[in-house]
Amino acid sequence: MGIRAFLWIVCIYFLAIACKEEKEFSLPYEKYVLENGLEVVLHEDKSDPIVSVAIQYHVGSAKEKPGKTGFAHFFEHMLFQRSEHLGRNAFFRKNSGTGRNIQWKYCYGWNQLL
Repeated sequence: MGIRAFLWIVCIYFLAIACKEEKEFSLPYEKYVLENGLEVVLHEDKSDPIVSVAIQYHVGSAKEKPGKTGFAHFFEHMLFQRSEHLGRNAFFRKNSGTGRNIQWKYCYGWNQLL
């Protein structure tokens, strides 16, 4: 078999793979709304012994009124300050040395604590 025939076979093979119909992606989940209005979306996956928690708030500059801007960014910083129940930086102290991975994810005007 010549190199041209081999390349044609490879091209046809990859074309067939690209045209293969994909199965629709489905991820089972349960959704709850707590009394305080917090929405909880729960997906259980027992394939690995880990837990992942993502918190996303429906706030931001898109929800602010003209003349009253900057509050979303201010409250983002206040979120991890001291409170009635936690001292200054307690959130980060409680999570340090536990093997948890805390990171901010910034994307298109929203951020997510993972």
